[in-house]
Amino acid sequence: MLDQLDGMFAIALAGSHGLLLARDALGIKPLYYGCKGSTLLAASELKAFPPMDELNRLPAGHAMFATGKTWQFARTFPPYSPLITPPMSDILSEIRRRLDRAVVKRLMSDVPVGVYLSGEVDSSLVATLMRSYTVQLHSFTAGMAGAADIEATRQVARFLGTEHHELIYTADGVQAALPEVISHLKSFDAPLARFAVPMHFVSRLASEHVKVVFSGEGADELFAGYAYLAGIEDREQLRRELADITLRLQDTNLQRTDRMSMAATTLFIWPVAALMGKIQNPLKLFCGRRAALPLLVGGTFFGPFLGIFLSLVAIQHTNTGVAATLMSLMPILIIPLDFAFHHDKPSLRAVLGTVVAVAGVAILFLR
Repeated sequence: MLDQLDGMFAIALAGSHGLLLARDALGIKPLYYGCKGSTLLAASELKAFPPMDELNRLPAGHAMFATGKTWQFARTFPPYSPLITPPMSDILSEIRRRLDRAVVKRLMSDVPVGVYLSGEVDSSLVATLMRSYTVQLHSFTAGMAGAADIEATRQVARFLGTEHHELIYTADGVQAALPEVISHLKSFDAPLARFAVPMHFVSRLASEHVKVVFSGEGADELFAGYAYLAGIEDREQLRRELADITLRLQDTNLQRTDRMSMAATTLFIWPVAALMGKIQNPLKLFCGRRAALPLLVGGTFFGPFLGIFLSLVAIQHTNTGVAATLMSLMPILIIPLDFAFHHDKPSLRAVLGTVVAVAGVAILFLR
């Protein structure tokens, strides 16, 4: 059930199996738990807890019963699939379709919505998609006088025809706001607190006009937007770094936006980040024909065992040209299929099937 949920959540469900705690795949919403004596306590705010014997954070995409250990039900970052490399045009088309769908789905609200403009491409794209489905769109920004981002947001707002609101703060205003920011943030991390300050101001501003605010957050992690990532030329290393910073979002940008917005009674929505939790397998995204999926899934599961069986058949029937052909193809097919559908690494099952298939081919031709 949990892996079918689409959205941000931190939930506690009481049922026949006991109390279930669960957190969304990205960790957008916080959830902590711990024990005080023999009593289990859970909350989304650290300040809700009394002095505890122990206190833990439930990781993103994990769940637990009150009497058991945690388990992972969803991946934060999609596994690598070497089997399919779609054309760039297909990739761009699919990203556009999914981002548009994420925006439309989250616009289904009975309260006024707005968008936070940062002056960058990510929030501008989200605002552009939102504008197509709204009669009146409020946009918000906050910054210091003379900042380049402020002028950039004005240009975007004029282009899209939004009802734009901005808040200009001073250095004295930042210093005065820091104690409250850190109190809500629950962190003294300097970079995190630094970027939480404008989020604090813009959340306060937005709360005067709307209850839900969209943002372009998450694009830098998913599409390698940070400047330091440009220096990583090795694609495998880049992918590992993107996976790492995406997983750590629950302790960085997600923590910042959720704490600051909720303190201002404003809900921030991340359409771009929603892509991360749903893109689980590129092969399933770009296959095109759904009818092919059951065949591929079945081939992936039974392929290694079929490889072992055909190896034995080929050894016994040396004159079977078809068996020889199948056996020569089996090592090429087994691991990529298994790798694409089930694992970040080839499973022992797939490796065993391939080894036996190779051995079968060798014995076939040696005889």
